[in-house]
Amino acid sequence: RCYNCMEEMDLSISPLCPHCGYNQEEPKEQPYYLDPETVIDDKYVIGRAIACGGYGIVYVAWDKHLMKKIAIKEYFPQDCATRLDGTCEVCALDGEKSYQFEEGLRFTADEACKLAKLSHLEGVVHVKDSLIYNCTVYLIMEFIDGITLKEIIMKDGCIPYEKAARTVMPVLKSLDEVHKNGIIHRDIAPDNIIRTDDGKLKLIDFGAAVRSVSSEKP
Repeated sequence: RCYNCMEEMDLSISPLCPHCGYNQEEPKEQPYYLDPETVIDDKYVIGRAIACGGYGIVYVAWDKHLMKKIAIKEYFPQDCATRLDGTCEVCALDGEKSYQFEEGLRFTADEACKLAKLSHLEGVVHVKDSLIYNCTVYLIMEFIDGITLKEIIMKDGCIPYEKAARTVMPVLKSLDEVHKNGIIHRDIAPDNIIRTDDGKLKLIDFGAAVRSVSSEKP
């Protein structure tokens, strides 16, 4: 399958995907990214990395059981962890960094379980599952096709108040339920809100909350 769109293709014909044009021989942007075709838990096939922040890497992926394209977020705090050479395992750095990594790991796993129970909410990304693998935690999420609110504003300019209030209301209602379940996003911004192909807005990237944990000292 193509590492980008996850459609079937024949690599013996060309490394360029006939569906999306992605070059399968494109090198990884960062050496610590998982290699495409890496399999997680004998169920999820990793594609290319599509986003990376200080505390996680998001990959496009393929669910072999459900036969559908998904997104997977790997807990990978760059300031206190690394990947062991020649393996997929994530390893905490020594000393205080080890504490920060373990606390962030615990926090992320706990938050993922809470988010999985809120998959009925319209205005937030749906977390389907989470698992501990490669000595870290993975969030199994729906893959959202669309563009960010930031990109929309840059393209079309400011959104009139009435339209903005009407459009963002599902996100605010969902966020209210998220808060009632003890989850605080901490990074609500236009680049973390995506408008889907069917016109709905969804809030993504809940991993920013790990910053408060990772910055604490024992």
